[in-house]
Amino acid sequence: MLKIKFINHACIQVFYDNSSLLIDPWFSGKVFNDSWCLLKDSDFTDIDFESLRYIVISHEHPDHLNFETLKKIYNLKNDITCIFPNRADKTVKKVIEKIGFKFMFLKQNT
Repeated sequence: MLKIKFINHACIQVFYDNSSLLIDPWFSGKVFNDSWCLLKDSDFTDIDFESLRYIVISHEHPDHLNFETLKKIYNLKNDITCIFPNRADKTVKKVIEKIGFKFMFLKQNT
């Protein structure tokens, strides 16, 4: 059975069977030169890390690709694969792998 849980901002957790994926996690802090913040920081106890297998990041904006949030997640659970749209520039891949996550590019429609 499919279940979807809203976490914060653009972040949702999608559950299927005993696994889940997290989309665009940004849990705390300010972005865009400290001009944006969440209405309320996310409570890490609201996220099911036990089932978490994948993190999907839609694009490079820091309210969707938030490196501080990714580091916090990695410190709690490190056997997760990050999925990101395929880019010729491999900078995002390198930074996410440096944090310690496994990484996959998602082929885009051409």
